[in-house]
Amino acid sequence: MLRSAPFMAFLVLGASGSSHLYAQKFVPGCSLPWASISESHPIDRSCANSGLSKVPAKVAESRAKNNLCVAGNPTGIDYETLTELQDGVDTDQSIHLGDRNTPSRPTRKYATSKGDLGEGDLVRFAAWVLLAKNSNTSGGENVNCSKSGIENNDIHLVLAKLVDHADLDEDQCHSVTGEAIPHFRPSSWSSVNINSFRDHPFLFTGPLFLDSDHMPCRSDGTGGSPDRASVWEIHPVYDIEICKFTSVAKCSPTSKTAWVAFDNWVGEAEPRK
Repeated sequence: MLRSAPFMAFLVLGASGSSHLYAQKFVPGCSLPWASISESHPIDRSCANSGLSKVPAKVAESRAKNNLCVAGNPTGIDYETLTELQDGVDTDQSIHLGDRNTPSRPTRKYATSKGDLGEGDLVRFAAWVLLAKNSNTSGGENVNCSKSGIENNDIHLVLAKLVDHADLDEDQCHSVTGEAIPHFRPSSWSSVNINSFRDHPFLFTGPLFLDSDHMPCRSDGTGGSPDRASVWEIHPVYDIEICKFTSVAKCSPTSKTAWVAFDNWVGEAEPRK
């Protein structure tokens, strides 16, 4: 049976429209690392993995920030590992830091005391949380399709070296970073909840990501914004655990009994935004 031209045009438009709508969804591409506690948000249906920009470098950056499919056993790292990685990119002439329009993506691994590591490698990192903050809530950022609001943006984690609390360095220029993305984020992972337990060490698991949009704090006073010692991040955070104790001596990152899932720690209490 023949179809009229207007009818066929409608079919083409409808098909392309459906494809366009589907393209705006966030598609994890694998089982979520935190599947058992994941929660759906409007941004999951309206902002794709590639973010808002069509510039290839920005698309690659957004996809790296949204990479939820790194599997395997994480490498245990420490604060020095992230500063060693910073030293690596500082001497890599193929990497240009501070270019927000065409951010560099590292394509090689760098030598550290924990072995050769690079972007996308799964790591586990114990640290003090100096601050958890809702970032880019006004105007958003490209990876989150420039949407405003707490629910549509990352939780920025300012993380300090795991030392005795009396020796804690609270200068953010000596901190490193983790990012909990908004897609399918559990309500228990709120900034208020995390800030409420900063007297306990935290353990974060996720892939390494080079935030080449920015520069670390430099000895001449340049860089920062945000202030930190390394622009290598744990991004996105796959798992958050908290030590049952407040003493570093009882919170070895390799302990089988000291750490509990943060979601369980928060428990059934009313989530705090």
